[in-house]
Amino acid sequence: MGRGNRSSIFNSESKKKGRGISKAIGVLLGFALASAVIANTSRRFLEATGRSADGTTDRINGKLRDFAARKDDYNAVFLGSSPVFRGINPVLFDSELARRHLNFHSYNLGVPGMSWVETQFVLDFLRQQKPSRLKYIFVQANTNVGIFEENLTSERVVELHDWHYTSLAIRGIVDSNLKTLKKAEFLQLHARSFLYRITGTASLLRLYRAWLRSDSNSKSFVPDQGFISLDDETDPDVRDRREIFRNHRSQWQDALEKERRLSRPPTLPIGEQELPRSALSKLNQLADQVRKMGAVPVILVTPVLGDPIGRAARWGLLDSLDCPVISFADPTKYGDLFELDIRWDHNHLTKRGAALYTRELAQRFANEVVFKRSR
Repeated sequence: MGRGNRSSIFNSESKKKGRGISKAIGVLLGFALASAVIANTSRRFLEATGRSADGTTDRINGKLRDFAARKDDYNAVFLGSSPVFRGINPVLFDSELARRHLNFHSYNLGVPGMSWVETQFVLDFLRQQKPSRLKYIFVQANTNVGIFEENLTSERVVELHDWHYTSLAIRGIVDSNLKTLKKAEFLQLHARSFLYRITGTASLLRLYRAWLRSDSNSKSFVPDQGFISLDDETDPDVRDRREIFRNHRSQWQDALEKERRLSRPPTLPIGEQELPRSALSKLNQLADQVRKMGAVPVILVTPVLGDPIGRAARWGLLDSLDCPVISFADPTKYGDLFELDIRWDHNHLTKRGAALYTRELAQRFANEVVFKRSR
């Protein structure tokens, strides 16, 4: 075969490959455009009709919008999951500090299920907002890097999973002390949420769920300063949780006694004798983000029974953190917060319990942080 024939064959194959690559790029661009159109159309429909398939998304977005509208009014915020959201009443917190001649106006940015990654997201939001008076940021001692599978297609979870926060979650999982199978489970859940985001698949599922709902977007309501007690919720599932808890009061008492008897390390099983280095690293990362904003981080350990972070705080394993730590995880020292009558369920307080917890938090914050820093 002559050189000319070989050259023409080579050129023909190159053109075919070039056309194939162009088609592939065209398909990908078309897919990306279609995904963006689906996501945008779904969002506009939900906004126009006032429907929602994901109340927690409305709650976090509503809180962020509400905070941003009056961001320069606040000098303290609380970040964390439902024990923070349901447990800390900023109005009572501010009034308790006012009795000590301290002028505070605080906001509760807690939401149910806030993970370590989502805490990073909210801290990034605060940094972008640049609130002029923000001086203290309370951050729940939360190193959770998982996702509940039922939340995979929720707007709140999907919107969080751009490449930056997905890669942050992946690093957090890989660096953790979780068992290999649990790491694999969490990695695939985050990967699926990332794919839902880039493909727009979740938007169709949310649109379908919203169409099935006939109720209004009630969960988007954000009260003054971001606090809603469980007593004020009308959701039957929420109210049923308390009845179930009260019907198993003996189990709570048994768990409480067991926790009180739990001895200090090193008599604990291997693996519980020290707080994993990865957990301390995650908490230090959160504290560093707060300091970069010019604010003071306060690590908060909530009164939740059996929490490994809470046990670590009781045994002084958080003392190496370079910031104040306020812990209420000791059921012997803070037994009033573990009384059955003020518990909604295993992890949460009633409205009366939240008031007690908030006042005790304000007292300790004033004595252990504000007055201590002014000496």
